[in-house]
Amino acid sequence: MSIRVEPLELPLSTDENSRRGDEFRKTVRLIDASNSALLGSGNQSVTPATVLSALQGQASERVESISAYRDEALVGHAEFFLPTSESTDIVDTLLLVHPDVQGRARQETFEALVQASLDRAGQLGRTTIFGGGVGVREGDITATTGYGGVMRDDPESVAWIRRGASLSQVYRYSRLDLDSLTDIDTRLGQAEQRSDGYRVVTWEGETPASYRADMRTLHERMSTDSPTGDLELEPETWSDERLAEFERFKIGSERRMFAAAVQHEESGQLVGYSQLVIAGDPCARQHNLIVLREHRGHGLGQLLKLAGIAQLRDNVPHADRITTMNAEENRHMIRVNEAVGFEVVTWTVVWQLRLDVESQVSGGTT
Repeated sequence: MSIRVEPLELPLSTDENSRRGDEFRKTVRLIDASNSALLGSGNQSVTPATVLSALQGQASERVESISAYRDEALVGHAEFFLPTSESTDIVDTLLLVHPDVQGRARQETFEALVQASLDRAGQLGRTTIFGGGVGVREGDITATTGYGGVMRDDPESVAWIRRGASLSQVYRYSRLDLDSLTDIDTRLGQAEQRSDGYRVVTWEGETPASYRADMRTLHERMSTDSPTGDLELEPETWSDERLAEFERFKIGSERRMFAAAVQHEESGQLVGYSQLVIAGDPCARQHNLIVLREHRGHGLGQLLKLAGIAQLRDNVPHADRITTMNAEENRHMIRVNEAVGFEVVTWTVVWQLRLDVESQVSGGTT
């Protein structure tokens, strides 16, 4: 069976009447079907507007995308995320195959997408590539972190294993049904009492000017203080321009972003934050949550989680769930999520493959 891979040409608008417009809309449907099959119906829905915005990239990260066809049927999609400021030797991939494609055809499609990823990395001179797959709590192969694993017969994982990739991390994808939190105000009040010396501040949309310097620091610390296993990522540097572009991106395409932060009362510094993003669908997504290492041990993680939930409830009546992803080795945050009421939906994995781009050959690397 022959799989044809070609670049996805983006339309100028989501309703563009052209071949590229038609192929783009097919891609949106494939992404939505793939997300639903892996992450649960309604938990990671996309719209043409959000997909077009994501594929256009940002100044700090270019995005390229390709399509996989069997005959004339669209069967797969891949996105290549290309950092431009730090970790510029990395290609981070997202590979999707339509859930209706099963058996040998599914394996062949993933093989084609993985090989196309390696080929493109070589063309760009990038030397490390990240891949994905379906994870499990305990599997045939354990991540180098020691937490979580993968089954050898997962089609995407088979393609990465065959090329010599190592399993670097496993992420837990969890969901909270908001209807289950009937005592949110009581629990939030208790969390505030336990966090003596800190107070919660909240806002919607872009960060107020008085907090921007602290938020730049918090974003930078996300890149150094969050668990990344043995992934070869460099610390990030955030400018006012980068923060502004990131926030404009998150609130584009009719999305709303809510931030809850904790402020150290003595210094006035923001020492932790959480963000929730939601569009017209009822599912909000947790984007980031971090507490600076030097301020941990005061229950601030749970305080941020509860404050964000209360903020969402008060501002978005149609919201009925929140989803989040955590590195499986991040046991503290997983315990916080479980205490709040999050339940695991599935696991996903991150493969890492170091390339000798000068010696790549078709079908694998030497």
